[in-house]
Amino acid sequence: MSNRRTLATLLLAGLIVTSGCTQLLGSGPAEFEAESAVVADSAVEANDYQLNDTREVELTRTLSVAGAEKEVVVTNEVATYEKSLDLGVLGSQKLGVVAVFASPQVEVAGQAMNPIGDWSNQKLVREIGSRYDAISNVEPTGESQNVTVLGTDTEVATFEGSTSVQGQQVDVTIHVTKFAHEGDYVAVVGAYPSQFGGQESGVMEMIRAVEHPAETEN
Repeated sequence: MSNRRTLATLLLAGLIVTSGCTQLLGSGPAEFEAESAVVADSAVEANDYQLNDTREVELTRTLSVAGAEKEVVVTNEVATYEKSLDLGVLGSQKLGVVAVFASPQVEVAGQAMNPIGDWSNQKLVREIGSRYDAISNVEPTGESQNVTVLGTDTEVATFEGSTSVQGQQVDVTIHVTKFAHEGDYVAVVGAYPSQFGGQESGVMEMIRAVEHPAETEN
């Protein structure tokens, strides 16, 4: 697997595995589905990103509740964007990545059952980094900024880590935010080699341009 695909898959798969819902009431499968979340085409084009993939990711779990089995089906929506960056002797690599993830909010008897809702940005990015090896040594920088997206003021936290490109270690900057909107949790993670510090403004513009619910072509 190429490094660019590993990095993009890290953001995609990491976000997917962090989600989880349980619905313990009623008969039959408990099914929950998120609305699509994407970045507006104008922001994607202005910042030289390309849409890599949009997909529905369905997770099915069978839980044992009071001696009976309960099937839970959760459909998450994920969109990933990539851009090429020139790493000099390492050549042009698609290491600029933005992933947008929507997971349904679920409440049972007034109790929120999706852990994403309770996680801080640091917890979210650490959960991603702990499960996959493409980005390692993830640490908070202590820097953050507030942006307005979909009418919500949300904190974007910044982290640093490292990844391997053709056997060479490359420092990586990671921005992450999460907020509730229209019955879903929406999380956005952006990453790029730290030597391209100017990419931060583009990631923030991508975050501001998130659309949810959105029409997508799968």
